[in-house]
Amino acid sequence: MHGSMPADKCVSLTDSKLNEFGLSLAADIVCIVTDGASIMVKVGTLTQTEQQLCYAHAVQLAVLVVLYRRHERVMQEVSAPLESDVTEYEDNSDGEDADKVADQRMEVVDDDYDVLTEMSTEYQDVVQKVRKVVKLFKRSPTKNDAQLQPYVKQELGKELSLILDCRTRWNSLVDMLSRFLQVRGPIQKALIDLGRATMINDSDFSVIHEMVSCLEPLKLAVTALCSWDTNLLSGEAALKFCLVELQKQSSELARTLAEVLATRITQRRKVHAGVLQYFIAIPLAKQLLTYSQSRTMKLCEGSFDE
Repeated sequence: MHGSMPADKCVSLTDSKLNEFGLSLAADIVCIVTDGASIMVKVGTLTQTEQQLCYAHAVQLAVLVVLYRRHERVMQEVSAPLESDVTEYEDNSDGEDADKVADQRMEVVDDDYDVLTEMSTEYQDVVQKVRKVVKLFKRSPTKNDAQLQPYVKQELGKELSLILDCRTRWNSLVDMLSRFLQVRGPIQKALIDLGRATMINDSDFSVIHEMVSCLEPLKLAVTALCSWDTNLLSGEAALKFCLVELQKQSSELARTLAEVLATRITQRRKVHAGVLQYFIAIPLAKQLLTYSQSRTMKLCEGSFDE
């Protein structure tokens, strides 16, 4: 694709590519899966196929709404690197250099699409503190090897390096915060030895724990949704698991994430996905009915064990 690509051009290019394999978009394709950008939604209306909007993209947007805020001004794309270049940086530096590269990747996009974002101020301060501590040890082999790792090995039986997130990928934030919690004790001891005990406190760790508890179910759901063998049925099950796990938690962050995610998924659930929900509900209702009848019988017989 060269130049601009309105929806009708996207349909034409897709059909042309399919024709190279003896296929027709109108006659051979039953359903297409796209993200939720407005141009792709219009593509679905221009074709005779069913359209399923990507659930993983819905999870991404839900996280952006709750945990991040958009830049007030959208900048033109400048010196955008190849995706492979960014990945190479990530593999070599735990995201430090990827931040520098990704900062140039400002995109002009639709209102409902992904943009580079900033953490909401209520969580930004804590995340910045975590990043400073992580960089303190990652950028100094002496501090890491002599101060932190002995405590880590003493407590966990093995060495574990801290992880630095990539600011444009929220799932890497989960990895950084999870590892930070895992080695909380050694980090606090090492900071005391370095005379920097005030860099992070117990209230900060409470916020970190809250964020990890909320983001881990989302990350698991996205991993399941992006598996090659996932279909709509298993995808719906993954999302249901995620929502249930969020609803179990009492934090305001979990409640808000659950509400926003449920709204996003409902917006993307088409007729075929709704039919699958119906078929899921039937066996579930039968199981609940059987369980209820069993409990009733035990109560009537006086043998129910509280």
